[in-house]
Amino acid sequence: MQRFAFRGRRVGAPQFPLPGPGRPGPRALVGKVVGGAGASTLARLLGPATQEIELAGLRPASGDEPLLLVTRDTAAGTHALLPALEQAARLGYHRPAVVLVADGPWAPPAQARARARMLNDPARIRLLQRLPYVPGWRDLDDPLAHLTEVPRALRAPLRLIEHALHTAAGTPA
Repeated sequence: MQRFAFRGRRVGAPQFPLPGPGRPGPRALVGKVVGGAGASTLARLLGPATQEIELAGLRPASGDEPLLLVTRDTAAGTHALLPALEQAARLGYHRPAVVLVADGPWAPPAQARARARMLNDPARIRLLQRLPYVPGWRDLDDPLAHLTEVPRALRAPLRLIEHALHTAAGTPA
């Protein structure tokens, strides 16, 4: 059995491995609402069945691929979310999932929290999920390059996102 060093102790196989052949993840489109929000990293964490897209290139919904919109959990990021949701609805993406990515170890600003409460309507979106800030990733060119498993703080949110995307696509989670 392969061993991995983790926080000074030895453990067996990863508890929550990165996506790959054994864990392909959900099929979905991952749309960046604002640059630098982590959409690329999130798409890779969700697995090879996801496709990262620019919202400007969003094509009309085909009916079988759910949409995940990713933005920063900031005033500017949540402000950009409303037009993105309107664009998605015009193109036939009903009830996309939304991920708000923390931009630091602190709480989101009041304006971002208020907008998130306003937008968190089950008739409008499938899921509103916050992803915590991961210390150290800001300093790396490729945060996933040397990981063997998903960081503990991201596991529960990723499970909820995967479940929402599988449910939207009508595939088993």
